[in-house]
Amino acid sequence: MLEAADHVIVAFDCTQERAYELADELSGQLAWAKVGMELFYACGADLVRDLKARGLKVFLDLKLNDIPNTVKCASRVLAGLGVDMMTIHASGGPAMVAAAREGLDEGAAAAGLPAPKLLAVTVLTSMDAAQLAAVGVEHPIAEQADLLARMALDNGADGVVCSAFEAAAMRRSLGEQALIVTPGIRPAARHLPSARVRPTWSWVVPSRRPTFLPRPCPPSSTRCRACSTRRRVSSMGRLFVVSGPAGAGKGTILGRVREQRPDLALSVSATTRAPRVGEQEGVSYYFLTEEEFRRRIDAGDFLEWANVHGNLYGTLVSEVRSRLEGASLILEIDPQGAMNVRRMMPDCVLVFIAPPSVEVLRERLIGRGSETPETLAVRLADAEQEMLTAKDYDEVVVNDNLDVAVQRFMEIMKRYED
Repeated sequence: MLEAADHVIVAFDCTQERAYELADELSGQLAWAKVGMELFYACGADLVRDLKARGLKVFLDLKLNDIPNTVKCASRVLAGLGVDMMTIHASGGPAMVAAAREGLDEGAAAAGLPAPKLLAVTVLTSMDAAQLAAVGVEHPIAEQADLLARMALDNGADGVVCSAFEAAAMRRSLGEQALIVTPGIRPAARHLPSARVRPTWSWVVPSRRPTFLPRPCPPSSTRCRACSTRRRVSSMGRLFVVSGPAGAGKGTILGRVREQRPDLALSVSATTRAPRVGEQEGVSYYFLTEEEFRRRIDAGDFLEWANVHGNLYGTLVSEVRSRLEGASLILEIDPQGAMNVRRMMPDCVLVFIAPPSVEVLRERLIGRGSETPETLAVRLADAEQEMLTAKDYDEVVVNDNLDVAVQRFMEIMKRYED
C-alpha cells in the first residue's frame, strides 16, 4: 500500500517565490509537486531542476497536443529535465500518444534517468455534454473518457487524468496497474468510506481547506469564495441542489423537510425513462420521448442534463425560474448535473446526502427487495464513485439517524436563507 505522501500531488499553482516556499515547507512530508502551464512558462526548466534538487518528484502538467513528431521532440527534452510524470491530451490520437512515449524513453535513456510516467488527459473536467456536442462528440462524457483512456494505454500511456466522476469506472475498465490521477481533494472524514481506488492519486491546492464545515462570511459579504456560505442578493428564493447515492435516504429526508417547510418549492425533472407504478406526469417527472428530449436540448431549454444508466434526465430552465419566484427551491439531481447547475447558477447551495458507510448502504439497498446481485453491485460501485464527489459540495449531511439528518438539513437551509 502506498503511503499518503506517495498518493498526494500538491499543485504548485502559484508564483515562483511561493513555489520555492512550498517546496521547503513540504520537504520530508509530501513527495510530489505538480507544475502546470502558467508556472512552467513563467519559470522554465530551472524550476523543475530546483524542485528536483529539493527532493521532490515533479509532475509536469502541460497537456501536450500537437503533431506526433513535435510531441515526440518535446517529450524527449522534458524527460531530460528529470520530470517524473507528464501529461498529454489523449484526443491527439494513437500516433501522438505513441510518439510521446517514444520521446520520453529516448530522452530519459540519453540522460541516464528513469523514464517518466505518461498520463493521458481524457475529457477536461470543465467540459460538459453540451460542450462535447459542440465539437462533434456525441458520446456521453463517461463513454468518451473510457474510449480515450483505453486507446491511450494501448499506445504507451501509463495512466490517465480524469475527474472523480469517472475514477471508479476507469479503475474497472483499465485494471489495477493503470495510474489514475484525479484533480481535487478527497477529505479524510470519518463518515465517508475510504477510497478503494488503487493507486489513484489526487492533486491538491495548498490554500484550500479540506473540510466540509463552512466558516462564516463577514456580515457585509454577498458571496465569499473562501468558504461555502453564500448570502442572498435578491428577492428570489434560494436554490438548494441535493445529491447522494441511491439508498442514502435523499427522498425520505426531503419528504420530512417538506412537511416542516410547506413553503418550499420542489423542482420536477424531465426524463426519457418509462414511468414507474404510481408516478404521475408533472408531479414525479415530465416524461419525454428521447426525440423530444434531444430537441429541447438543442433549443437550450435545459439548465442541466445527463445520461444516467442509459436514460436522459434534465432540469428545465423554465421550471427553476418559475418555482424560485418568492420561494426557495430544492433540486434533487445526480452529481454530474449538480456541477453543471453550479456553473450556470454559482450562488446555488450544493448539499450531499451521504450514508454512514458503504456497508450500511448495502444493507439499505438489500432491504428494498428490488435489487438483484448484479444491480446491487452496480449500485454500490456507482455509490462509491458518487461519494468521491462530496468534496465539491458546500454541505454534507450524513444520514445515520433520520431525525438528526433532517434537523441538520433544516439548519443548513436556515443559515443560507438568512
